[in-house]
Amino acid sequence: MDTKGSGAHREGEETGNSNAGAMTVAREYRRGNWTLPETMLLIEAKKRVHEERHPADLGLARWRWVEDYCWRAGCRRSQNQCNDRWDNLMRDYKKVRAYEHA
Repeated sequence: MDTKGSGAHREGEETGNSNAGAMTVAREYRRGNWTLPETMLLIEAKKRVHEERHPADLGLARWRWVEDYCWRAGCRRSQNQCNDRWDNLMRDYKKVRAYEHA
């Protein structure tokens, strides 16, 4: 399987600017397994969301911010991919913690 193959397309604002005149471009997302650098960037993005964002910024807006942060750093993953990867990381982390405390 080609891990650098093209992914789904989504209309998004490349600049993150919400002005009506902002140029929108279709993003092409990477598919396949996450690399270690991509995963570490996701963790960094989540840390920054936790430290810098307001608690009221929840749900899709938060994951859109994570996607944009990762996109600027070269990680071409969608907000859904980021959310799914985070959920998988948390599931595995909880399993390890439960094992260590058993």
